[in-house]
Amino acid sequence: MAVLAVLASVATILQLFRPEAKGTDLQLASDLASSARPPVVEGTAKCTEAAGRWDWLTTGGVVTVAAGGTLMFHRLATDALPMLNGTWECDARDHRRYTFRWIQTGLTDTVRLSENGQLMTGANVMTGFKLSATRAR
Repeated sequence: MAVLAVLASVATILQLFRPEAKGTDLQLASDLASSARPPVVEGTAKCTEAAGRWDWLTTGGVVTVAAGGTLMFHRLATDALPMLNGTWECDARDHRRYTFRWIQTGLTDTVRLSENGQLMTGANVMTGFKLSATRAR
């Protein structure tokens, strides 16, 4: 029953960002949904490679990853106020793996930064919904 409630919440959030999205857009990514939480380091020099603005391809919008450990999601790049706020952490063993926690939704995403630093891919750890973003130009 709890799983259905979470999926319903995700579907509602997804429709806010992408009204054309259907239930089939929710795909499993169990390889990223690990129950063991790795040690994390917030905002250290090695962990700030993801800092900057990202075009969120999955839902649209722009995510700003601040070097200080905070996140902001703007539905449109020109929006003055963020729609969502959150925090991020970096895996101490793998400085290209990040955990994003969104305050308003309670959702948690795990993403991996590409070697060239221009792409992030991952999934929501609770639902398996796949995510991707490219560095904004």
